[in-house]
Amino acid sequence: MANLFSGNAEKKIPRDLKSCYKIDSLTRNLWMWCERIEQWGKFLFWILIIVGVFTILAAAIDAYDKAYYGEELFSVSEVVFKVSLKWVFYSFLEYCIWNVSALLIGSLATLVQHTKITANVTLYNSAKTEGVTDDYKQESDRDNTGKIKSYKKGANPLMKRCKPQK
Repeated sequence: MANLFSGNAEKKIPRDLKSCYKIDSLTRNLWMWCERIEQWGKFLFWILIIVGVFTILAAAIDAYDKAYYGEELFSVSEVVFKVSLKWVFYSFLEYCIWNVSALLIGSLATLVQHTKITANVTLYNSAKTEGVTDDYKQESDRDNTGKIKSYKKGANPLMKRCKPQK
């Protein structure tokens, strides 16, 4: 069953410098989540602003009714100011929280992307220097007839250095 991390266990040597910059599925998904979280933050910000406007209107009507019947605790302008300040604070706090979350995921996506690019470029340069091809063969390992000696999978000395340690 394929998932987000499928295909990340095997590291292949990039064929050219252009393939070193290819974005993988993990990085693409991190960028996608960064954009989604930022959009959700904007959406919820505007929902809170709209709910806040209706709440301010309801509080103003309630304060006016209490003033009309003589149960005045606060004036209408004081109630509108307090409720407005409360909803502006809620909206701003929500917007900041969602944007900070998007920034954190975006910075993680940047780290993952640039780390993979650096690793691919280093692997490409090392393979080019050592003469290793995608078939785990070295150009310098030719026998007397000019044919390249083949390695068993995992027997290449360069690939042993690149395998993760357990």
